[in-house]
This record gives sequence, C-alpha cells and structure tokens, in this order.
Amino acid sequence: MANNKTTQFPPAMTPITNLTVAELQELIRGTVRETIREFLDEANHNAEVALRAEMTDILRFTMQGRVADEAIDDDEAFGWQLDD
Repeated sequence: MANNKTTQFPPAMTPITNLTVAELQELIRGTVRETIREFLDEANHNAEVALRAEMTDILRFTMQGRVADEAIDDDEAFGWQLDD
C-alpha cells in the first residue's frame, strides 16, 4: 500500500530556530517515516537476497544428489559392484 500523502516541509534553508513547533514536529515525523521506510526496504532486500541464496543452495544440493544417484544407478546397470 503506497501512501500518497506528501509531507510539506519548510524550505531547506530555514534555520531550525525559525520553525514553529508544528513544523518541527512534522519535520521529525517525516524524517522518522523516511528512515523507517528505508530500513524496511533494506531489510526486505536483505531477506530477498538470503531467500535466493537458500533456494540456490537447495537446488545445488538437489542436483548434486541426483547426479550421485544417477552415477550409482549407471554402475549397477553395468553389473559393477560398488564398495560400501
């Protein structure tokens, strides 16, 4: 859900001492909102990267297991005895 509400901040060059209490509160709220949004975006990205890495590992191990199983099946198909 995107929040389309835009926050109106005072001009960037306004000294902090000239801000009203309401403007200062809104500036703080906006800064906190933006910081939280950036943190959540970064956390989401990190979780996505970790998930992809985990899926890659699972796929790799699955394929390695299948290759090992196929090699054993081929050996047995030729009548070779495998040492345990």
